Amino acid sequence: MAISYPLTLPTSVGLTRFRPVHVHATATEQSPWTLATLVQEHPGKLLGAECTVAMAARAKAAPWQAFKAKLKGPKGTFLMGDPSARTPQGVATGTPRVNGSVAKQAEEITTKGWTASVTGILKEGDYIQIGNRLYQVLQDVNSNGSGQCTLDVFPPVREPLTDNTLILTANTVGLFRLTGAEQVPYEVTMDGVYAVEFAAVEAL
Repeated sequence: MAISYPLTLPTSVGLTRFRPVHVHATATEQSPWTLATLVQEHPGKLLGAECTVAMAARAKAAPWQAFKAKLKGPKGTFLMGDPSARTPQGVATGTPRVNGSVAKQAEEITTKGWTASVTGILKEGDYIQIGNRLYQVLQDVNSNGSGQCTLDVFPPVREPLTDNTLILTANTVGLFRLTGAEQVPYEVTMDGVYAVEFAAVEAL
C-alpha cells in the first residue's frame, strides 16, 4: 500500500521534549568605525522544533523507526504540535473563524466568532491551527462586543485566508518536514533501550 502524506506522529511513545525554534531571516551589520548596528529584516520566517522521544523498549520504539523510514528524509511531511500546549491558556470560547480575507505573508489575522467581550480570549504563546498550518499568538488578545479580535501571529500567514475559515485552538498541529536526509537518528543501549531525537521545520 502506498504511503500517503502527511503522516501523523506515532502514538506508542509521546514526545518528551518539544523545543520551538523561531527562525528569522534578519541580517545585521556593525560599523567598524561607529559600532552602530544596521538591522535589516527580510520576509523569511520559519517555525521549527527540536524534539526528543521518550526512551522505550523495542516494541514502542519500532513505530518511530518506521516513521523515519517512511518520511524519506525531508521528502515526506507530517503533522505535529507542541505536546505541552494542547489546550490554550486563554479562555478560547466560541467558534472562531477568519474574518474577511487575509493576504499571504500577513502577520495579523482578523477573526470573529469568539464569545463576545472576553478578556484574555487568547494568551501570548497560545497556538492556533488554520488548515494544516500552525501559528503562535504573540500577544494577549481580548474579544470585542461582536466577538471579534485581531491576532498577531508567528510565522506569517502561509496561504491566503478566506472569510469564515475555521480556526482551531486545541490539539493544534502544523505541517512539518525533517531538516535533513538522516534526521531521526536513534540509539540502542546494551540493555535494549531506544532513544530518538529529530529536528523539523515547517513544510513550505
